[in-house]
Amino acid sequence: EIAEEYMAWLRPHMMDMLQFEGFISGTISSFERVKEFNDPQVVCKVVTYRVRSREDLQKYFDYGATKMRGQATSKFTGKFKAWRRVIAPKEKYSILASKL
Repeated sequence: EIAEEYMAWLRPHMMDMLQFEGFISGTISSFERVKEFNDPQVVCKVVTYRVRSREDLQKYFDYGATKMRGQATSKFTGKFKAWRRVIAPKEKYSILASKL
């Protein structure tokens, strides 16, 4: 029930996030926890934003983050947990398939 309400809120919130300078895309992914920590009552999602530069991300931290995070915490107080991580890709590898 809370998960559905949260997802209904999250989708337009992500579109608002993409209005910040340098924000290129956003993705919602499911997150499956390992068996020993798995609780069927807990729904885990990972929201990832792609940002053009570290400088654009810092501008968001300085001028928009408090307001945007506050929207979720005021609406869903005590009903969700969020963590912020900055991931900077260093190397990328891929295998190109010759046949599809």
